[in-house]
Amino acid sequence: MNNNQTERNPEDVRRAIDSRLSFLTPDPFLAQKVMREAKGETPKMKRKMSLGLVIALALALLTLSVAVAEIIRYNQTWYFENRGAGYANEVYPDKVQAILDNLTENIEQQQTNNSYLDVIAQDASYVADRDLLTFTVRVAAREPEKYELHDLRVLDTDGSYVGEGGEENPAEDGVDRANHWLWVTSADMKGPSRFGPPEQVMNSPSKTLLLFDSGPVTMDGLTFDAAYDTFRVDDGAVILYCECYLNESGDAEELKTILTERDAVTIRVNYRAVEYHEGMEDIALYQGGEPGMVEFMVKVK
Repeated sequence: MNNNQTERNPEDVRRAIDSRLSFLTPDPFLAQKVMREAKGETPKMKRKMSLGLVIALALALLTLSVAVAEIIRYNQTWYFENRGAGYANEVYPDKVQAILDNLTENIEQQQTNNSYLDVIAQDASYVADRDLLTFTVRVAAREPEKYELHDLRVLDTDGSYVGEGGEENPAEDGVDRANHWLWVTSADMKGPSRFGPPEQVMNSPSKTLLLFDSGPVTMDGLTFDAAYDTFRVDDGAVILYCECYLNESGDAEELKTILTERDAVTIRVNYRAVEYHEGMEDIALYQGGEPGMVEFMVKVK
């Protein structure tokens, strides 16, 4: 692989992506999840909140009072009509219809005062007979003139980053590389995609690359994992679509009790904002940055 390459064949990208966990990739989560469910397989939970993250997120929450409805465009309705159209119309139309039938917008919410990002919960849906929670979150850079925002999952999507000290142009297979690569594609996945060193594929290479990394999701303090899909939209914001099967959590019984006893539950999404600089240490990229959270209410009855 040549480090000056900025475009790849769709087959090459798809094959490389399939070798990674859907939880760690941006676009393939839907395709892999659909295939898994069609085979009757059950998605596995993977991440737990660390004590360090709990301590780091002990921040004062600020009440969010914005006209959310005025900025919502890429919500779940848009998602299933555009980006997830095949998933919605061909594979699980009943499931998607149930999600949309239970959709709630203008959600009561609050968030930490993160110096890099504004993170807003756009909509949420709870489908009781499927124990399924879905929601979308809109992430925007507070200084868009300075930063170009992308999700961390679109960094090294093909899994070929070998880390510090690796060969940039190895003679054997031409795939391994020491530098990170960024994947840039259109929100509806119909436009051309670019994959290469960030400065070669960013829309505005003169800006600093800012990465959003979503972390554990909790319901009333109980942690469970989720399947994600993220995409960047025309105004530079990043949209996070999330699916959570609550009956697959290690705390499924406790969650069931909460859902039975209450009319609404509190969902919290933890995240990090990381400034990317070529050559930065991996520990700073994958564990550093400024933490934050958005917390919102979801009706369950």
